[in-house]
Amino acid sequence: MIRNILNIKYPIIQSPMLGVTSPQMVASSCECGILGSLPLGGMSKEQTRDVIKKTKTLTDKRFAVNLFTNSSDVKYSKEDFEAMKSILTSGIPKEFQNVDIEKYSMETMKFHSYREQIDVILEEGIDIISFTFGRLDKELMGKIKKHNPKSILIGTATCLEEALILESDGVNLIHLQGWEAGGHRGSFIQGDDNTHDAIPQVGLLALVSEVLGSSCKLPLIASGAISDSQAIQSLLSMGCAGVQIGSLFICSNESLAIESYKDQMIQSNDRSTSITRSFSGRYARGIRNEFMNLIDQQKSLNILPYPVQNELTKPMRSLSQKANNHNYTNMWSGQQGYRAKKLPISTIIQSLTTNL
Repeated sequence: MIRNILNIKYPIIQSPMLGVTSPQMVASSCECGILGSLPLGGMSKEQTRDVIKKTKTLTDKRFAVNLFTNSSDVKYSKEDFEAMKSILTSGIPKEFQNVDIEKYSMETMKFHSYREQIDVILEEGIDIISFTFGRLDKELMGKIKKHNPKSILIGTATCLEEALILESDGVNLIHLQGWEAGGHRGSFIQGDDNTHDAIPQVGLLALVSEVLGSSCKLPLIASGAISDSQAIQSLLSMGCAGVQIGSLFICSNESLAIESYKDQMIQSNDRSTSITRSFSGRYARGIRNEFMNLIDQQKSLNILPYPVQNELTKPMRSLSQKANNHNYTNMWSGQQGYRAKKLPISTIIQSLTTNL
C-alpha cells in the first residue's frame, strides 16, 4: 500500500535528521527506491527554499519534507534563563563558549515557525509533508489540501492517544516512533512537569500492537532501532505499511555528522544512549557525553523549553562540531546505533531491501 501511496519501490522512509541529513542523503535515498525526507525544522523561509532547491538539483524523484510543529507558547523565568547562560559560559571549556552569549535575552531571541514555511513548500511543489513535535495547524492543513488535494500528510505519534488524535485531524499516514528511536521525541501529549514520566515511553512493538488493535485505520510507519531486513519484515508481517530508518544512516558517506560522532556511534552499545533535554529543551535520545553529564549534575538547574534551550546551546554545538569534538554537541542515536557503518547510503539501503 505505502509503495503506491508514496510511489516508492521499497516500504522505507529515510528519517529526516536535522544536522545529519544532507540533500545528498535525500537524493541518494530516492534514487535507491526509498522515500528521501528533508528536515526543515526551525529554518527560515530563505533557508527552506535553498535546501529544497539544492535537493531538486540532485534528483528528479519525489521527496518529503519534515516540519517541527511545536507550540510557540513557551514559559520560562529570567532566573532560569540567566542560570543556563552561566553554565554555558563557566561550565564548559572556553573554546566552546559563545562569546556573544551576554547579548542573548528573553526579549530579543526570535524563532522561525513552520507556519512561515508552508507557502515556500507549496510553491516548490512538495506534496509529501511529515511533521513532529505536535499537531499541524488545521487552517494550514486545509490550505495544503486545497492547493493539492493529493498531498500526503504524515504525523508522528508516540502513543495510541496521539495516533487517534492525528487520525481525527485528517492526516494520511501515521509515523509511530518507539521509545528505542534516536533523536527528538515526537510526543505532543505530556504532563506539566519535566520528568520522564511526562511523555509517553512506549516501546515500538507494544506501540505497533496497540495501534493496530485499535480503531485507527490509517497506514502505519514504524521507527525505533530498526537495523536490518529481518526487523523490517517482522514489522511488515505485523501489519505496518512501512518503516522509517535514521540511525543506520548517520555514519553514511552522505551524512553531515562529524567523524568523531560517527566513531562514537560505531563504538557504542545498547546501553550507550539516554534520554536528555540538555541540548534542545525537548526530550531526545542520544549517546551520552560530557555536556549531558554536566547538565545532569546541576540538580537545581531548570532546563529551558524548546526552542530557547536549543538556541542557547547552538553556538556551543557548532564550535564543538568544527573542532570535531563530540563532547559538546548532540549525538542523537537509537538503541542500535552501533550497527551503523561508514558506507555509501546506497550500500546500506541495498542490505536493508533484501527480499522486500
